[in-house]
Amino acid sequence: MIAEWATSDDHSVTVRAAPGGIPVEVKLEPAALQQRPDVLARQILETAALAGARATGSLRGRLTTEIGPEANRTLDRVGLSAPAEPDVDGGGDVGWLLRGRP
Repeated sequence: MIAEWATSDDHSVTVRAAPGGIPVEVKLEPAALQQRPDVLARQILETAALAGARATGSLRGRLTTEIGPEANRTLDRVGLSAPAEPDVDGGGDVGWLLRGRP
């Protein structure tokens, strides 16, 4: 399985996610549990989005190496577009993790 890790800025949340941002594993440090629930939820979602973007990039790289550029066109069609590092500064929209990709 292709999955990548990301850690929150304060190192209290670590998420391993598959391409597309689906969390595979979530690790919380004791400090994470001291946060308000809404803050913790957002931090988990933002960290999952970052890990998912990294995993999508890994998937695209591997498939392009093995299959060629046409792999990227297929991944684009199924919603696994080339990842930009998600906006995780508190202003970005990570709600797609809850409602699904458009």
